Amino acid sequence: KKKIREVEENFQYQKEKIKKKEDILKCDECGETFSEKINQRNHIKNSHPKNISCDICDLIYHESWEYEKHLESHQKPKDKKCEMCGKAFILEWRLKQHMHVHTNPKVRNCHYYNNNKVCPFDDIGCKFKHADSKQCKHPTSCKIKLCPLKHL
Repeated sequence: KKKIREVEENFQYQKEKIKKKEDILKCDECGETFSEKINQRNHIKNSHPKNISCDICDLIYHESWEYEKHLESHQKPKDKKCEMCGKAFILEWRLKQHMHVHTNPKVRNCHYYNNNKVCPFDDIGCKFKHADSKQCKHPTSCKIKLCPLKHL
C-alpha cells in the first residue's frame, strides 16, 4: 500500500512538473503550449516560419543565417564590430547575440575550436567561446556530442 502511494505521489509530482513547463513554453504567435523546448522550436519553425526579405533584391529567406550569407553576395560590409574581440558582423542583432560569448559566464567553449577543427559557425558568429579548454578525461572514448573540451 505504501509503494502504491509513493508511485501515485511521484505521478502527481511529474504531472505538476509538466504543467509548470507548459506554462513557460508557450508559442507567442498562437498561444499553443509545449512540455519540451524542442517541440516548441519545431512548432514555431513549421507553423510560423520567418519571412526575411532582402531590401536589395527582394529574395525571401526563412532562416536568419541564410539571409546573412545572402547579404555577403551583395558585398554588404561587416561594419558592426565587437569592441571586445574585433569580430565584425553585417547585422546589428548578430553582434548583440555575439556579445553573450563575452558577457554570459555560462557560455561553453567551442568544440571545433578546441579540437583544431574549422568552426562552421565562425562566419556568422559562433555562440560558443573560442577559448582554450582543459583536456577531456576521456579523449578517445568521450560520448558527449560536441564536447567543449580538448580531445587531441
